Amino acid sequence: MFFDVSSNGLIAALPYIVQFVLQTITGGTADFIIKRTSISVATVRKFIDGLGKVSCIISLIAIGFVDCSQPIIAVVLLIICLSSIGVQKCGYYVNPLDIAPPYAGFIVALNNTLGAFNGFITPPLVGFITGANPARETWQIVFLMSAGVVTFGCIFYSLFASGVVQPWAKGDGDSPEATEIPLEEDGSLLEKENQSSDQSQSEKETMKNSDQGNGTRSSLLQIDSESPRENSKV
Repeated sequence: MFFDVSSNGLIAALPYIVQFVLQTITGGTADFIIKRTSISVATVRKFIDGLGKVSCIISLIAIGFVDCSQPIIAVVLLIICLSSIGVQKCGYYVNPLDIAPPYAGFIVALNNTLGAFNGFITPPLVGFITGANPARETWQIVFLMSAGVVTFGCIFYSLFASGVVQPWAKGDGDSPEATEIPLEEDGSLLEKENQSSDQSQSEKETMKNSDQGNGTRSSLLQIDSESPRENSKV
């Protein structure tokens, strides 16, 4: 694009800045819709994922028809393409928490691992397509192929995505019992000294109540034992 080095760094960072902003806004909007409306989780996830993917597809196709004489248009399209990933993450990326909460970490890790293979496959493939003398026509093939992959993902997710916990993720019901954690008034964890002092204080109160109960029972027994003597005297 014939940008100088100083402006190239800012241009490279712009898509990720916009991605962060869009991801924050979209995530809050999705949670609001799920909590305040009757729209299902699956519908919200599919809509948001489709919105991000369609934006990415359109920008990928359009980039292939932009040349070096239109740098501003190319930069804007790249920003739309990469920042749309932030919108998509509020759809497919958080979906494992909806369908399998106990295994969400493993699913996301597996997703990232398999997705990382693209970093090994794509550069040689692009080099093979563009050849030694890349032209706009060959780059159009690259961008159209990328748009096709995103289109397939959009259709597949729209057809098969779910928003309910799957049967295989519910477990056998033998989950451990919840443990009560003492907190301060501001929500922070109690310090160990405070916890131990509170525990010792509660133990003392329990022992005191137990002693009082034993004293009361002994008094009642003593009264009961004296009652026959008084009756015999009479």
